[in-house]
Parts: sequence; structure tokens; C-alpha cells
Amino acid sequence: CWVAGHESPDVLKPFLDQQDRSGILAVEFNPGGYLMRGIDPLAALNALSSRISIVRAVDHYRGGAEAPFGRGDVRWGEVLVGLSALPRQTPIDVLAGCTLEGDRLQALGSAYKQLVSLRKKPV
Repeated sequence: CWVAGHESPDVLKPFLDQQDRSGILAVEFNPGGYLMRGIDPLAALNALSSRISIVRAVDHYRGGAEAPFGRGDVRWGEVLVGLSALPRQTPIDVLAGCTLEGDRLQALGSAYKQLVSLRKKPV
């Protein structure tokens, strides 16, 4: 599994397609990683959709700083809508900026509740 967010999708997708024609390699999609690098996460999701196997739920502000989940600039509702169009259910890894607010379990619980809410009403 390749952590996507470090390379732009216009570099990563052709590389994966050329190196791995069988589709064995998958992508851990990191919308916050793309956002902090100035790349539109939704465009990256569309470009890499055939390779996404898991989503990293870490929020970021534009320009780089990590944010508590749901308080950064990632448009999570739109990301979830994009993921719902994939032909398979994609698990979400809730890292949630767990130490930004002190209590890791509280931050994880808060991120989980926000994801459940966004799945019910994404936008």
C-alpha cells in the first residue's frame, strides 16, 4: 500500500499504472496530505480512484498545519461522496490529529462521530 499525498496524482497514477499493470499496489489516500501541498483532494481522489484501498482521516489547514478532524480545510463531506462512488467500500483510518487536543481517545471519538454524521448528510 502506497501512502498517497506525497506525490501529485499526475505523477503517482502513471507511475503505478506503468510499474504495476496487475493492480496489486494500492493507495492509502490522504486528502489532508494533498491539501497541505496545494493539491485539490477531490481531483486526487478522482485520479487515483482505481487504486484507493483505505483513506487516512487526518485534517489539515491549507499551507500545511495539521488540524483536529473536521476543523481543517479538507471538505470531508465531498470526499465521502467521492468515495461512495467507488465500486467498493473503502475503510477510513481515523488518526484524527489525535494529540492536537490532548486526549487521544476523546479526539478519536469526536472524529468517529463526525464521520458518521457526514456519511448520513455529507454536504
